[in-house]
This record gives sequence, C-alpha cells and structure tokens, in this order.
Amino acid sequence: MKYQKLLDIISPLTEEKQRVEKTRDSLVRAIKSEFVDYPGSVEIKVIGSAATGNFLRWYRDIDCLMVFEKFDRYDFRNRFLNMDGFSLDEFLESPKFVRDKANGTYHHFSVSAGVTTSDRKREEHLDADMLYHPDFTLEHLTEDKHSDVLLTKQFLKNKGLYGAKIGGFAVEQIVSHYGGFSQFLDELLDGREIFIDYSGRYSGPKQPMVISYPYCGKDNLVSTVNEEDLEIMKKYALEIREDEDIFIGDSRRVLNSEFWKKRARKYGLDEEFGMPDIYLNHRENRFLRARLHPKREERILDAGCANGHTTIYVVQSNSAKVWGIDANEEAIKLARELAILRNRQDIHFITADLLNLDFADNFFDKVYSKRAISNLPSRKDQINAVKEIARVTRNSGRLFIFDLFTEGYDRLNKMRCEEGLEQISVPYHCLALDEKFIENVQSETLFRVIHSEDPTTTYYILTRVKFPKILGRIGKQPISNSLLNKIASVLPNIGSLGINKLYIFEKNDI
Repeated sequence: MKYQKLLDIISPLTEEKQRVEKTRDSLVRAIKSEFVDYPGSVEIKVIGSAATGNFLRWYRDIDCLMVFEKFDRYDFRNRFLNMDGFSLDEFLESPKFVRDKANGTYHHFSVSAGVTTSDRKREEHLDADMLYHPDFTLEHLTEDKHSDVLLTKQFLKNKGLYGAKIGGFAVEQIVSHYGGFSQFLDELLDGREIFIDYSGRYSGPKQPMVISYPYCGKDNLVSTVNEEDLEIMKKYALEIREDEDIFIGDSRRVLNSEFWKKRARKYGLDEEFGMPDIYLNHRENRFLRARLHPKREERILDAGCANGHTTIYVVQSNSAKVWGIDANEEAIKLARELAILRNRQDIHFITADLLNLDFADNFFDKVYSKRAISNLPSRKDQINAVKEIARVTRNSGRLFIFDLFTEGYDRLNKMRCEEGLEQISVPYHCLALDEKFIENVQSETLFRVIHSEDPTTTYYILTRVKFPKILGRIGKQPISNSLLNKIASVLPNIGSLGINKLYIFEKNDI
C-alpha cells in the first residue's frame, strides 16, 4: 500500500489499542457504578475515535455521552466529583450542543463526558446526532479504510488543522464519502467543492468546506475552515503527491514535537525526561564525560540537551564554558530551572534549531549530540544539522555523536528471536542512524571519524535479552529501573552490538 512506511509510524501498536480499549471499558464501568442508583435511566455511550478505533499512535482521549431520562445538574456534578479514579479539571458552564460537560483525567487519559436526554431525536437535535456518530462510522467505513482515516488525520495534523478545525468524525466522513485518502487528495487537487451532506437536508450557510451532521443535517462540523486553510490543504496535497518523503518527514517532525512536549509535562525535572531507562542513561553519561574530557576555557555545546541532566553531569562546574540547546521551549525552561537548583548558572540554556544555529563560525571547541540527531525527521535534515554543527565548530574541533543505529537493532532483534522474544522497534518518534549516514557525514561535511565504540553492549544483551528471558519463565516482566538493570550498568563492556554507538569526529582544517 502507498504510504505504508508512514502508516508503520503513525498506526497504534497492539498494546496501545488494548490500553485504549481497557481504559475505555473501565471508564464506562466506573461511570455506571457511580450512577447505579440515579433516579431514572442513564445510558453511557463512548463516541469519537475511542469508539471506532480510528486513532493515531499515542492517543490519549476518551469522549462519551451520557443519556439521562431525568437530568439533575447538581447531582451529575456531585457524582463526577466523587467518581473513583476520575480527576476533574472543569465543568463547562455553557457547553456547545450538550446540557452539561465534565472534563478531566482518568488513568492518564483525557476524558470528556457530555450530557443529553432521552427525549432528544437524532433527526432534530445535534446532541442526539452526535450519539450515533460511531454507528455511522461502523456502517459506512469498512475495516480496510481505517488506514485511510489515519493518513487523512495525519495530513491535516501536519498543517495544524486536525483537532483545531477538523475533527475525527469529519475525517471519517471524508474517507467514507470520497472512498479513501488518495481520492480526497484528488478532490483537493481538482479544485472541487468539499461538500458532504449525508442527511440531504443541510441548509446552513455556504462555506469553503461543509461536512454536515449526518442525521439532522444541522450545522457544519468544519465551519471554522476558511479559504486560506483550503488553499493550504491543496498546496500540501500537491507537495506530497510529488514527493512522499515530504509527508513522512513532516509527520515525523510533528510526532517528535508532540512526544517531547508530553515528556515535559509528564516528567518535568525528573531524569526520566530524556529516557525512561535511567541506568542506561547513567552509563552513557559516564562514558561520554570520559571521552569528552572538557578542558578549562573550552567552549562546549550540548546539541539536544532536553531538561539539562546530561549537560550538567557531563561538563562539571568551572571546567569549560557550556551551552545547551533544544528545540523544545518547555525543555529549556526546565533545564534553566534545574541549573539553578544545581547551582550551575554558568551553563547557557537556549531554545534553538539544530538546522539554524545562532552562533558564529568556528565558535565551539567541542560539540556533543546524544540521541538528538535521530530525533530529526529525515536523512536530509540529519546531514544538514551536522553541516550546521561543522560551521560553528573550530578547525580541528571535535563532534561527538552518541546515537541509535539500525544495524544494532537488527543484531539485537536477531538475538531476541533466537530466545523466543518479540522484536524491539526503534522509538516511533525517531529516525535511527545507520552506517551509511556516517559515510555521508564524512563525504558531505568537514568532519572525519577518528574513533568509534559501543559502551552499552553488555547492558543491552543483559537487559533486553537475558533478563527478559529469565523473568518470562517465572511470569514477570522486566522493569527498566530495576536493581538488575543497575547492576548491569556497572559491568564491564564486552563486544560491540552497535545499537547505541559513539562516533568521534574531528573537523578538517580549511
């Protein structure tokens, strides 16, 4: 299938689907339990992507509608305040379409619970129409069209339109109406009117894009889409038709940005911000500091510093002049906060783009990048980032790239398969490097390799192969921050698996 490479990135993993289903069903049970003695009947129906299964990777939202025979706002709100496992954010005082709405969190999922009443009819009222949206999707979309829904969502997401102006149900109608993602692109490129009205009764205003509520025909699901938005979609459709890699690269960029924003919210100043396996992180940092060997008055750049833990550890106080950069503004705020807590105000933490560094030519003596190059969305961007690093590095200066490599994953997975374990994939938000990339760095930039090694082979074999195999025999799962992993992190390294390698480059004199 076309765009299969992208679908492999944006489609939810099996365990993610199971997590959504489990949390969704648990939420419904919790609501039913809380309202079991409510006077009059109460029906709970999950709507949206959690109901249809058409969600992108890292989906964390559950929407539901509660249908009351007799509705009492005070009682409704009081029960939600006391519901087990539900953390309330707000009750909407004037919700659109529904009688009331509770927004909050349930088991790390964002939850929105709206209210309607059983006397409402879907042919006449928007709230009742919404109640049947999952039924519409199940009736009009076959399972083989789920991929088209995901591609359309990602297409819109890359341009900031999905969620903000075009919701999930509107996307499902688009795919149902036109027959697929490619057909939708055809409509955009042909300049045809985007008008979808399954009810046949839409009487609202003429707008650049119309997708009506399918049963009552009232209102436009995409009423905020304007002519400029439509032109953006048309232009983007042409771009990705001409070059599929643009679609993949843009999607990786969006996914990566979302991933790190979520990490910032979840972990804040915690060390797990950079990676959940802190003992692997410790081993890498000890090794990097030994190889970097910072000297007094050297200018050193951490290219991709996250919340600053590695920067503060690798370059000790007063040993050098240090800068840490990251594209994530929230990460930089956290890094500055951490620097104050650790009394390291000597480090300059700056929001910056690796492709456009605001430093003078030949400014740094040493630059290190730990798992940052692989966070760039394409090989072109990765090479251009190294070119930009070369520009700001002095002649004979050094670049340390400590990152993930696909060849190492292949070797590791071969070992796991031999032990009857499932394969481990590269983190979905990353584009792991490969040995060809190292060759291209040397042929396209002023850097040449002077040393390479993998200090994590023993750790990976023990924690990703041997320990999981042993624990599996006794019905247990490995835990990343366990005592076993801590022990593995201090053992001598044997071999060169190559999943996480350090390459040291020196810049040629011009």
